[in-house]
Amino acid sequence: MDAKNPFSVEGKVTIVTGGATGIGASIAREFAIRGAPVMIASRNEANLRKMRDKIRAEGGQCEMTVCDVREPAACEAMVAETVRLLGRVDVLINNAGAGFPTSTARLSANGWRTIIAINLDGTFFCSKAAAAQFLKQGEGGCIINVSSESAVEGWSEMPHYSAAKAGIINLTLSHASEWGPKGIRVNCVIPGKIVTETENPVWLDPRATRHIALRRFGQVSEIAFPCMFLASDAASFINGTTLAITGGKNNGFG
Repeated sequence: MDAKNPFSVEGKVTIVTGGATGIGASIAREFAIRGAPVMIASRNEANLRKMRDKIRAEGGQCEMTVCDVREPAACEAMVAETVRLLGRVDVLINNAGAGFPTSTARLSANGWRTIIAINLDGTFFCSKAAAAQFLKQGEGGCIINVSSESAVEGWSEMPHYSAAKAGIINLTLSHASEWGPKGIRVNCVIPGKIVTETENPVWLDPRATRHIALRRFGQVSEIAFPCMFLASDAASFINGTTLAITGGKNNGFG
């Protein structure tokens, strides 16, 4: 533990899946500029390259690897590549995800399986691969999963996505219990309505903030900073927790 700054992530080798755009890119950037060597992973090589170069230009240490988190072997290769290039792994942030609006009646079997695979299977396969490396290193580790408000509230327009994200919360609890005795902490964050370059423009309608107690949308950095806390030594006794980062609910008339 850094006695001078227990909130530091300096030197913590961090993998961020879905790290080329949106919330994942912000997490990767904020970790890197504060001294954490970062590996960003996604299926889009062009986006990865652009984000890697941006982080490097800002003075951060960043590598990239193309990874389809639906494939166990690809997740294992991602961890192995991180160890090859950065020496070890200390933190995994399972941010990769996908979804599309549809009703249950219109949702095909392939559509259901695809979204479950990217969100839930991907979190499982990446976590399994990272935990194996943590155990090999023998010094513990940290996994941060990314869920959704829909996991606890449901979402009539995205039942497949909501179910997958709910599974992530339960998987967080299971892995926290399983790996906690080995010093591996597993926690989860729930982003609220966050403005990103890829977010649906409907979220930018000011009227959508009426259900948020803080009366505004969140910024990507406001997800990155809590992740930094959970990855730091300051959170060394936090395990199996799901943190809602949503601005609070407005349940009144105002």
